Amino acid sequence: MGLERVPSLPFLLRQVRVGVVATGLSVVALAVAYFGLDPVPFDRVGLASVLGIAAVGGAGIAALPWPRLFETTGMRYLYVWSVADIVLISFAVAATGGGRSDLFLLYTLTTFFFVASYPPIAQLSLLIFTAASYTTVLILTGWEITASALVARLSILAVLAYLAGYLSKELLERVESEAAARQEADERAALMSGVVKAGRDMTLDPSQVVEVALDGVAGLGFGDAGFVALREDGSVSHLVATRGRFEDGSAAPDVVDLVVAQGETVSIDRSETDGRGGTGGLIGSPVWVGGWMTAVLVGRTRDERSIARQRVEALELLATSAGLALENAGRYEEQRQTVERLEETERLKSDFLTSVSHELRTPLTSILGNAVTLERSWRQLDDATRRELIASLSNRAKELDEKVTELVDVSGSDSATRGGFRALDLSTLLTATAEQMRGPLTAHRFVIDVRPGLETLGDAVLLSQTVRSLLDNAATHTPAGTTVTLLADRGEPQDIVVTVRDDGPGIAAADLPYLGARFFRGGDLNARPKGLGLGLALASSALELHGAVLEVESDGGRGARFTFHLRALPRTDARVGGNGEVSHERA
Repeated sequence: MGLERVPSLPFLLRQVRVGVVATGLSVVALAVAYFGLDPVPFDRVGLASVLGIAAVGGAGIAALPWPRLFETTGMRYLYVWSVADIVLISFAVAATGGGRSDLFLLYTLTTFFFVASYPPIAQLSLLIFTAASYTTVLILTGWEITASALVARLSILAVLAYLAGYLSKELLERVESEAAARQEADERAALMSGVVKAGRDMTLDPSQVVEVALDGVAGLGFGDAGFVALREDGSVSHLVATRGRFEDGSAAPDVVDLVVAQGETVSIDRSETDGRGGTGGLIGSPVWVGGWMTAVLVGRTRDERSIARQRVEALELLATSAGLALENAGRYEEQRQTVERLEETERLKSDFLTSVSHELRTPLTSILGNAVTLERSWRQLDDATRRELIASLSNRAKELDEKVTELVDVSGSDSATRGGFRALDLSTLLTATAEQMRGPLTAHRFVIDVRPGLETLGDAVLLSQTVRSLLDNAATHTPAGTTVTLLADRGEPQDIVVTVRDDGPGIAAADLPYLGARFFRGGDLNARPKGLGLGLALASSALELHGAVLEVESDGGRGARFTFHLRALPRTDARVGGNGEVSHERA
């Protein structure tokens, strides 16, 4: 029978207001019925006193500060009010005939009120007090009622209390359920508002995305938060950033491992201290970027041992927003780099056209000038002048042929394959190539330091062309009198290291990333040496075909160093051809 818990404060305040109104209406109705209509024999003074006391008491009840009282001893005042009402009703029953009085019905009002407002023990106590008060009135007024009538009336009060208690319980549960649902909806809306704000604040800066995500975790009510980066194999890379007491990733390795293993959000309820002086639930949610789990967003409560479902969902949405923001940041960075490469390609194209125009027009102009001179003044020129002009014409034609050949070589390097690779005596090949380059390096101090017996698998023409390009580059871009060195020796086991270095002015740091790009020529457009900017591009392409990479180092003002590595062949008895190719003997 009745309620199983004390109602909420708003419900009790409403009950007080209803009780005051009901008291006022009852006083008015009784005054009209007994003093304004047909007179009946009753104790007028007694009933008037009861009604006056009830009216004054109702006004006093309405004036009390119930919200503040309910924070301390408000329920006691309600109990006193109910007891006082029952006593006043008993006096009214006595004044209007005792067992013959119709005012017994007023007991039903107080019964309904205390059943709807009080916990079960209080309901039972007041119901017993009501029965005792009515029985006392009957005894004092002469017991003008049969025993069966008394039992019937008291039974009706008991049944009314049961029905009122049941209906009140159902109503209260529904009210509390709706209040809980409304509170949950408000909390969910607040959580979603925080997630939406975090998503709106995330920019295309990855570090800023992480900071906003951690602020969002804190905004969801987690005292500690961490953003844990993962390697490609799913292991922990490092703790990117934290909020609260997470340090070095040591606070949440268990939840991170579970998230990685399950590929979904994991929540862990804590029932013991976590080693840092407090208890709290842990949660981790995966951050997916481009279909890969790249990080785990971790949160921990300070005092709550479990995490509400709506907070779990909010953290999942926050992790999803962070993943999308990081993915967008990555795409933006890719697009930015693509634009930069396109701009650089366009610049190189323009630079190339300018260089080709200059490099090809120069010999063509000389050829055309000599040819016109010979055509128009052949008879007037002596033999020595004719031979000089023809020799100049021939040299310019050869220069033009070299430029065209260089362009053709670049095109041919794209279609070259490894099918022509042979075992080579690299030492012989490098030495022969270096000797061929002594002419262009006449003005320099040229040092050749090649270890004998170096053998590799490759294309003799391409490797020779690579070394010529590197030496020619050194001859072109270093002043006369500087030292150019060709080095070749064994590095790691099964490795040959080839280096061309100089002690010239070095390479500008801004030009280093572009060395090896086709048609790139560093330095000032008007002051740099002649050339098409294809030498290092040819070298890079040839080395790429051999599985090698051209490494460039330069310390501003202290020269440059060009290095590549080739795989060494094991030493065997062999004969070396003039082009460096090796013919192995078989036993």
